[in-house]
Amino acid sequence: MPRLASTLLACFLVVTPATLAQAAPTQTSVIVTASDPPRDVRVYAGQGPTASERGSIDLREVSVVARPNVVRFKVRVREVRQTREFDQMVFIDLKPTATSDATWTATIGMSPQQPTTAYATLFVDDSGTDYRSCDPLPLTVLRRQDTLRLDVPTRCVPGEPARIKVTSYTGYYRSDAGGPWSKDVLRVSGGYLLR
Repeated sequence: MPRLASTLLACFLVVTPATLAQAAPTQTSVIVTASDPPRDVRVYAGQGPTASERGSIDLREVSVVARPNVVRFKVRVREVRQTREFDQMVFIDLKPTATSDATWTATIGMSPQQPTTAYATLFVDDSGTDYRSCDPLPLTVLRRQDTLRLDVPTRCVPGEPARIKVTSYTGYYRSDAGGPWSKDVLRVSGGYLLR
């Protein structure tokens, strides 16, 4: 019996570190979650999508989560549409807080109709020549949840507190061909360190 116990103990000591390393949870932290009131979409006049389609980009909730090497942005809208007639678009603008002297800006763009062409650009200053581009980025479309999920590498996210503005549109993504036909905006109050 002592031999069996020592064998089991040796196996436990050998297996435990590997098992613990595999089971260690990924470190994540929720930075901010914000909700937007329903039915506050601004609809523009003109031919194009139906009223229901234009209202589909009604922002519902935005969350930002820090994960290893990326910042995850999740945006829930009223309804993610399966269409080729127009694009639903979400843009996230990051700017320094009002008390900062910094001049950097960052823009993140995504469309569920074009999930392989999301992007993030961080302009390090206002010269327009010093920037970091993460383009293209793969967008995850969670259709059942009417949610867009984008992981942005930390190199394309500012390293100091940021104001967050989220704007959704119907139109044509990464094109000036037509629209926008509708727009919704969510300004998240406060400043947030994203990485």
